Amino acid sequence: AYYNSAQYDEALQAFSKARELEPDLYDVYLGIGKTYMTVNKSKEALDALNRAVHLQPKNPRGVLTIGFVYATLDMPAEAKEYFTKALAINPHLADAYYGLGWMSIKEKQYGNAKVMLEKALALRSNYPAARFELGRIYLLAKDFNKAEQEYEILKKTDRNWAEKLAKEIERFKAHYGVL
Repeated sequence: AYYNSAQYDEALQAFSKARELEPDLYDVYLGIGKTYMTVNKSKEALDALNRAVHLQPKNPRGVLTIGFVYATLDMPAEAKEYFTKALAINPHLADAYYGLGWMSIKEKQYGNAKVMLEKALALRSNYPAARFELGRIYLLAKDFNKAEQEYEILKKTDRNWAEKLAKEIERFKAHYGVL
């Protein structure tokens, strides 16, 4: 409850109490790791998440979250390794495909990014971050029509992401002199 209401200090205190009572509970370490990730304490997040993965190596949530910690640290190779491991456990994780797409964008591997984002969207069609990134890939390819199609979909599902993509479309069109 504390984590979901952005009370992160209280969440960490509650998780610490739970850890004292039950030192080998996967969800406690996963919660600690996600909370530390949210407050940008990456080392602590990785410590807790690695403990969670040690406790339940076949549970993809911890592996996936480690991938996102590495992604936020701008370590795409490590992030991709963990996203791939998560998919080996469960090949139907839209978040893992999104993560692979996001990291491929960082590495300027746009073709691979497009494939991964499309896989994420095939698994979860209402995935605003994936749709936004796919729209950006279309912009990089100067395919403004497809970028605008992604914008139209976002407009119906998530106004915040739609506004972000609209700004990107305007910026790219201005840069390339497209009316």
